[in-house]
Parts: sequence; C-alpha cells; structure tokens
Amino acid sequence: MTHIKQLDSLRAIAVLLVIINHWTITPLAFISPEWKDVLGSAGVDIFFVLSGFLITKILLVQKSTAQLKGINATELIKNFYIRRTLRIFPIYYLFIIGIAIFQYYSMGNIKSEVYYYLTYTTNYYSFFNKPIYTHMGLLWSLAVEEQFYLIWPWLIFLTSERKIIRMILFFIFIGVISKYILHGIENHFYMTICCFDAFGAGAFLAWFIIYKSEQLNKAEKISFVFAIIGIALIIFGMLFPYLNFIPLRVKNTCIAFYLIIYIYQNRTNSEHAFKLLFNNPFIIYIGKISYGIYLFHTSIPFIWRYIPEKIIHSLPIYLTQNGLWISNLILLFIIA
Repeated sequence: MTHIKQLDSLRAIAVLLVIINHWTITPLAFISPEWKDVLGSAGVDIFFVLSGFLITKILLVQKSTAQLKGINATELIKNFYIRRTLRIFPIYYLFIIGIAIFQYYSMGNIKSEVYYYLTYTTNYYSFFNKPIYTHMGLLWSLAVEEQFYLIWPWLIFLTSERKIIRMILFFIFIGVISKYILHGIENHFYMTICCFDAFGAGAFLAWFIIYKSEQLNKAEKISFVFAIIGIALIIFGMLFPYLNFIPLRVKNTCIAFYLIIYIYQNRTNSEHAFKLLFNNPFIIYIGKISYGIYLFHTSIPFIWRYIPEKIIHSLPIYLTQNGLWISNLILLFIIA
C-alpha cells in the first residue's frame, strides 16, 4: 500500500493530545471533572481507528492478490505477524526492561504486574484490578492493539469477500453495544471488545475505499456531519454529564473517521484547507516516531527527580522551572 505521509501528521496530533493530557492539568478538568481525560482518550481512539484503517487496507489488498496468484492465506498471515513483531516488540520489551531496572534502583516494584506487561494483557489487569498510574499505565492501549492484531487477519482472510462488510459492521456493533452492557463496570473501556467500534470504523473506511471509491466524495460529506455531531456531543457531555448517554469513544471515532477520509481525499492536494497542519514536514516526522514518543512520554518527567540539583541549576532558565516542558520534549524526541 502506498504510504500516505499525511497520516503521520494525524499520528502526531494523536500522540500530542495524549502528552498534553498526561503532562498538564487540562482546562477541561475545570469544566467537568468526569471529562479530565478527554484529550488523552481522543488521542488513543484516533490511533485505534487509524490502526483499523491501515491494517485492514493492507490485508484486503493482500487477500485480493493472494486469490489472483493462488497464495495460501496462512502464509500471508505468517508474514503479517513477522512484520508486526519486528516493528512492535523490540522497543516494547526494551521499554519494559528499562523501566524494570529503573524502578529496581529507585525502590519501585512492578513484580505484581510484570506478567501482564510481558504478555500484552495490561488492559485486563486494569479492568479486573485498577488502572495503573505509573510509567506502565499507557501499555493498556498497546495491549488492545496487539489483541486486535491477533484476531483481525484471520477474520479478514477466512471471511468471504461477499461477507466481509457484514463482518466489519457486526464488529462495530459489538464494540458499541458492549459499552452499554458493561457500562456499570467502572473500567470497562479498557476491554478490547469495547474498542471494536473504533477499529471497525477504520476497517469500514478501508473496505469503502477499495470497493466503493466512486462514492468517497459523498462519504466525506456525510462523515463531516457526523464529526460535527460528535464534537457537539462531547461539549454537551462535558456541560451536562448526567445527560450524557453516548460513549466518548463513539464520538471520538466519528471525528477520527472524518479526519482520515479527509486526509485520504486530499493526499495529493497541496492546497487543501489544512495543508499547513497535515503537510508540515516536522509534524509528519513527529508522527513517524510517535510509537516511541507514546511509550516513553510518561517516564521523561520523572527523570528530573534523579538529577542532582547542582546540574539542574546550571541549565539555562528556559530549560528549568516552567520551562521543563521544553526540555522534556527535546529529551523525549531524542529518545523516541
């Protein structure tokens, strides 16, 4: 599949939303305490929809090629997992090892949770126990993505081409309805099944582009309306939390869906309305290293606790005190 560089800009926006949520007290917390994590949630859900879109588009193209060339589906799935493993596992396990060593020397302890980290099941720990508010807490979303990767290639390759769209729509339905069924459980949104609608929406867009490309202009207009409704419902939910009946992830998914289809439609247009944002080389670069940024961003602020005050006081003023944001970002980008 041809690389769409502007989607890297969307990754950058997603990861920056997460950083803002984790590094600051978001102003949204003063509007409604229940919605203090709305920015971080939006960033994560963008990643989910984007993953569903990119992975499904790759798999659908490969499935079509395999049918034409008589290639075994099992071989394609094996190659898919090899590529995913090489891309995701090395830095992931390096991160876990690094944090384990760091916590050992800083009198921390991750023994009770380490098996969940190593097996990509952190989201289940957060669901059955309690959310993890340490450096490792963010691993729940990576666990969800990995669990999606485990089942999705099989569903795509083993479902007939005629029934794929039904399977995708059913996947979306399961994701939405599960949030209502599990709503009474405080940490239900950590469950993979409650993320199916975000992944499924991205998958639906991939299917639509491949099989219904002549209707993309119409789809973009319709998705724009849903995105506006999603934004309006998010604001309404913050102002009137007790009247909020639509899950935040559903609203975020509507917005992310539109952003992806907008970028896809304008990928070769250098004069579209948001060219300064989506075509910006620096933002695109941030998107390319967004995986590393996401992994390490919660750890960076803690480094200052272990740097001698003598060294901190020798730094330029804009790199200390309120300027820690700058130094944290520089260090984060270097590590990523």
